[in-house]
Amino acid sequence: MAEATLPSTESELKIVWTPYPGGQTKFLTCPIKEIFAEGNRGGGKTDTLLMKYLRYVGLGFGAAWTGVIFRREYKHLDDIIKKSKRWIPQLFPGARWLASKGDYKWVFPDGEELLFRVMKDVDAYWSFHGHELPFIGWEELTNWPTDECYEVMKSCSRCSIPGVPKFYVSTGNPFGAGHNWVKERFIDLGPEGTVAQDEQGNVRVRINVSLDDNPAIFENDPEYVKQLEGIKNPELKKAWRYGDWDIVVGGFLQGIWDNKIHKVSPFKIPVDWPRWRAMDWGSAKPYSIGWYCMSPEGEIYRYRELYGYGGKPNTGTRENATAVAKAIFKIEAKERKAGIRFLKNPADSAMWADVGNELSIYDLFKNQKVRWIKSKKGPGSRIIGAQLIINALTENKFFVFDTCTHWLRTVPVLMPNSSNWEDVDTEMEDHCFVGDTEVMTSNGMVAIKELVGKSGLIASADGYRKFLNCRKTRYANVVKVTFEDGSEVVCTPDHKFVGGENCWIEAKDLKEQSTLMLFQIPSKSFWGKCIPSARLKNNVFNTVRIILRLKRNKSVPCIAQETVRPLRVVSVEPAGKANVYCMSVPVTHAFALSNGVLVSNCWDETMYSLRSRHKVLSVEHKEEGPKVGTFGWLEQVTSNKVIRDID
Repeated sequence: MAEATLPSTESELKIVWTPYPGGQTKFLTCPIKEIFAEGNRGGGKTDTLLMKYLRYVGLGFGAAWTGVIFRREYKHLDDIIKKSKRWIPQLFPGARWLASKGDYKWVFPDGEELLFRVMKDVDAYWSFHGHELPFIGWEELTNWPTDECYEVMKSCSRCSIPGVPKFYVSTGNPFGAGHNWVKERFIDLGPEGTVAQDEQGNVRVRINVSLDDNPAIFENDPEYVKQLEGIKNPELKKAWRYGDWDIVVGGFLQGIWDNKIHKVSPFKIPVDWPRWRAMDWGSAKPYSIGWYCMSPEGEIYRYRELYGYGGKPNTGTRENATAVAKAIFKIEAKERKAGIRFLKNPADSAMWADVGNELSIYDLFKNQKVRWIKSKKGPGSRIIGAQLIINALTENKFFVFDTCTHWLRTVPVLMPNSSNWEDVDTEMEDHCFVGDTEVMTSNGMVAIKELVGKSGLIASADGYRKFLNCRKTRYANVVKVTFEDGSEVVCTPDHKFVGGENCWIEAKDLKEQSTLMLFQIPSKSFWGKCIPSARLKNNVFNTVRIILRLKRNKSVPCIAQETVRPLRVVSVEPAGKANVYCMSVPVTHAFALSNGVLVSNCWDETMYSLRSRHKVLSVEHKEEGPKVGTFGWLEQVTSNKVIRDID
């Protein structure tokens, strides 16, 4: 090991870098292995992350002291590499910078190495499998939409040489696709400095590194502070200037949800207030059940919840429906004893899906005396639910008890797409297709991977809609769905299809002979107005459809189902793993594949609840309807009018 030469006098000592009092000092001196440095922008977290590693260089650990710092994109490494080139040559003149394609690192005189690497998704882990990395750092942790990469790399956080320190550290600001899981893991633990311990005895802590503790930036770049103060988006300003994690950036709740107004302390609910519950079913994904009540003034309160939380964001408990139904029945026991009844309780319409000889999810609940009504989840109804939430919050007619922790954890902080502030970033919970999947655009059939980075028009539930932010999301398990016309679709198991019974069915739950609804849109010619743009499935019924549609407004696109144009599933089988892609379709959140099948993203029970009780708007629900195949039935199926007034 190279011998350090100390300055002969104090005057020869040159201070290259020193931490500021506060967060930087706490982070550098904290002995806990897993640390998250969080706060507003400009606090000096990147420098502090570098120094956390560098303070152990030259202390005799040699090549055993190997570290890596991750970013999610190569282009994002530029800043930390630039800062390392500023500090390391001054601190360790003998250090060498080595760079080749995809390989950036510093090598120090005693053999220590600091690597800069990219981890886009969990598949990149295999480049590090079996490595010993006593120092692992993550810069801008909220860039990762899930904790998969963060968790899997813990297997490399080790060293076989005694005495070598081990750190698993990260930095980040509020905002980003991973905002929710990072907030839950570190911020929700309690005040800064709160040490949490898991069942295995592992501890973690978060430390606030604030811009206000960094006098250099106020002296050297006062304009930067003014820029942060001048951010027009109030939620983004709270995140980046003040480090506020309780933000609502983007989506349909930006500027509407207010914790100080809409989050309330529990109170005793009068017996005569109407009560109901709503549910969004899930097993592998969390189910969400909310209990609601309404005051005489029309104020709606979510006062209780039961959430199928599997210990990690977006992971369910895999409980069966019977167990969940029994839990609901037990929870409501005291209210039933007091004479309170829960009426007209809307639930995810996928629960009514035909599963062959087995009982449906709805039937399993019904057997336990827990009844639901089907919430209409047809294409286009998401915007209805969203608008009802907006209206209720704007008018201060919707409130949530602060005991509904999972609702408060997930719904108010839905993040936007970074390139479109009006669209929620669906990467937070994606259901995706492989890149070769063809979708129906205004320019014909195009593979979804060819639409990455582009925008345009895509067939949706009510005609052609603009699509945004088409992107590769991750490397995931996929299944192959084969249809009776020979077409095939490869997608993630949880991707939802529009079922022939006007419900949503996840790909893994599709059965042989399952019927799916298809998109149709009129063309400009007379005959084109009567002929579906997707494949013709049944000449007889298409002839009937042509005759009946002459009475309709031919400019109105429609969806066909059941007798008119059935498209049935032949098989669903595992198809390994693949890179998968997704896109955003504002308003309808649904798009058509090349064979005409409509697919969509997920929904939540809060929308079901407000749609079922709003005094002005409601999704039409009828147990009985016109006879299948009649003109009245076709009008009902193809009508895009799903809202009606209620007395």
